[in-house]
Amino acid sequence: MLPIMILIFIMTSRYTGYKTECSSHYAENTFLCMRLNLRGPTPQMMAKNDRQQDEKGDTKVFYVYVILCRNRTFYTGYTKDLIERLKQHLDGKGARYLRGNKVKKLYYIEKYRTQLKAIRREREIKKFTRSEKKKLIEKAFDVELVDKINKTLGLD
Repeated sequence: MLPIMILIFIMTSRYTGYKTECSSHYAENTFLCMRLNLRGPTPQMMAKNDRQQDEKGDTKVFYVYVILCRNRTFYTGYTKDLIERLKQHLDGKGARYLRGNKVKKLYYIEKYRTQLKAIRREREIKKFTRSEKKKLIEKAFDVELVDKINKTLGLD
């Protein structure tokens, strides 16, 4: 009986991002409805949200970046606001890895229109070896922007 109720619940609920709108009154009060709320948005919902415009009317841009740390290791991350995220890293409020390994310099950035693409690229770069990351940094990218950001934040 219970598996049938679960199946009915799944078939009668509409998933809309963080909230779940349940069409049956029984399903609203079940643990399953609360469980769906904890899962977060699907990749399709994230991609749809990424296409929306920000308050200025510009389409969102997500950055994948590579930082050189003082211990000569590379850190890779992604963000929507690059300068703010780098300030967090410098203040020790960003990634746990950078609290012990201080930021020396921003080395590389890539721009993406959707968060999903940026996350995928970040994961791809994190799997690279050190030599592969060096080759990536040597390729053409927006060097002027990287230099400008480094000067703004007072990095080497």
